[in-house]
Amino acid sequence: MDLADATLTRGLSLGWQPDPILTVSEWADQHRVLVAETTREHGSWRTDRTPYLREIMDCLSAHSPVRHVAFMKGAQIGGTEMGLNFLGYVIHNAPNPTMAVYPRIEDAEDVSKDRVSTMIAATPELEARVRENRSRDSGNTILKKVFRGGFIKFSGANSAASLRSKPICNLFRDEIDAFPDDVDGEGDPLALSEERTNTYSRKKKILDVSTPTIKDVSKIEKQYRASDQRRYFVPCPHCGHMDYLTWRDAGHHRIEFDEQHPELAHMVCSGCAAKVEERYKPTMLAAGEWRATAQSDGRIRGYHLSALYSPLGWLSWQEIVRRFVTAKNDPSKLKVWVNTCLGETWEEKSDGVNASEVLNRRETYPADIPNGVGALTMSVDVQGDRLEWKVKGWGAGEESWLIQTAAIPGDPDRPEVWKELDVVRHTPWRHESGQEFRPDICVIDSGGHHTDQVYKYARAHVNEGVYAIRGGNTQGKPLVGHSSVERTYRGRLWTLCVDTGKETVYARLRISRPGPGYMHMPDWITQEYVDQLTAERSYRKYVRGRGSVRVWAKLGDRRNEALDLEVYALAALYMRGQPFVRALADRAARWAQPVLGLGEGAQPAQQPEPAPTHADRRPAAPRPKGWTTRWRK
Repeated sequence: MDLADATLTRGLSLGWQPDPILTVSEWADQHRVLVAETTREHGSWRTDRTPYLREIMDCLSAHSPVRHVAFMKGAQIGGTEMGLNFLGYVIHNAPNPTMAVYPRIEDAEDVSKDRVSTMIAATPELEARVRENRSRDSGNTILKKVFRGGFIKFSGANSAASLRSKPICNLFRDEIDAFPDDVDGEGDPLALSEERTNTYSRKKKILDVSTPTIKDVSKIEKQYRASDQRRYFVPCPHCGHMDYLTWRDAGHHRIEFDEQHPELAHMVCSGCAAKVEERYKPTMLAAGEWRATAQSDGRIRGYHLSALYSPLGWLSWQEIVRRFVTAKNDPSKLKVWVNTCLGETWEEKSDGVNASEVLNRRETYPADIPNGVGALTMSVDVQGDRLEWKVKGWGAGEESWLIQTAAIPGDPDRPEVWKELDVVRHTPWRHESGQEFRPDICVIDSGGHHTDQVYKYARAHVNEGVYAIRGGNTQGKPLVGHSSVERTYRGRLWTLCVDTGKETVYARLRISRPGPGYMHMPDWITQEYVDQLTAERSYRKYVRGRGSVRVWAKLGDRRNEALDLEVYALAALYMRGQPFVRALADRAARWAQPVLGLGEGAQPAQQPEPAPTHADRRPAAPRPKGWTTRWRK
């Protein structure tokens, strides 16, 4: 074989060899080029500049066993570029169907045009693999980049249509705390997008990156808490003691400063208490290591990093101190500083309620319905596999008593579930006086599951005081507004301002003594019930065009059916009208009158209700042809 043949044979052999197995950080060091249009430090990527990103990136390598990475971070530490490295690595070294999700579809378009396209154009290895943009070729558009072996689809968390896709192997979600809780009525965009990875369960990679927002509301904080909670430990240059950087925690490496001279800010070693100037930071970062600080089930690898780790030349300790001094007396500015500089959640001063204080209200009733009650209401919350219900007693000044709460298990699409609700509604409750009473009104939430079934049931039983309700999006309105006629089944539908209801319920849970507004709790309530009743809290949030508004959010993963039912129960009382509410004291007095000459188990007729005034009357729903007062399949 002559020299030419040998050279050709060697070239063909090398051409058929697969690309070397690289980690994401190795790929970035070898191939990634930063351009002046997107970063001030242009040129070849160097992971050594941000060594804390190496482990996070390498978890996303094809051969790593880690499947899900959550990165809760501060500002100016390289998180955005790390995400682009992941996408570049996928295109070049691990081609597979991939989705990148941003808070809005407009954000996805901007990132695709300004960041990803620029990265591809500046990196020959990527440009050679991505199809050229041709007007007649849909393979390469703003929201989809097709390459050999896969594609990257760019999606917005505010668009359910953009989250629909064929199965995907890799999922990158940026700034997830800005994602909505529900998109187009189809559910949580995090859950919707993650469902796309089920086909690739053994090789999928999910990267979630975000600056945190509100404590117990933040999505990235929730993921970080579910992880092993890794922190980047760095050595003291004087004694070598390893610890992680924090703001003012005396138990760890912390920052000390003089507000009048922020340029003198320095770290204090948690080991030897020596002062450490920021000029040592490059050495400290290079010798740092990630350490888990919590136990987890291994599903999520979590990392937390504040802006205190920002490399020299980026965001300095002195600048962080200056920003703190400027923001410390302004809660709105301080919140931004905590989120972006410390990479921590902001704890709002909220209208929460202490669950233990509610549990201490437990008392033993002398009967199902104690004296003081003059009316019963029933509220029903429809879930996917059950009906949750609650019966409340009401007295003078809207003092209330929880009578019973339980669930009817079963698919609400099945008629036997609603027949069981009939049984519950018609079951009498024994009053302390010996009389037996049933709820005056029953309201059923139609805003969630099985809406059609709710409308049908309420329409069939409207003469028995059964009504459909739903929550509205308005704020600052009365709990119960005007009713309307639902179009399909022609039943009466009441729209509630649930935020007003929650504020009222929480205000009453703070009333410490029996009397007007006080909420009595029976001795059988559990910690789970109280946790549900106090599962939300309110805080102030700036909304464009509306200014500062009060919004409600759940605390972590708590269920909140008990709170919802409490709001519905109060709405049911108000739906009876104000004359009825004002007459509760008189009704309670009549209910408390003992009944003579009745044996055990006797069921006397209920006391007649006061004749409703004109203001108390509600317009009857029109009866369409074929109307019936009984539930049909």
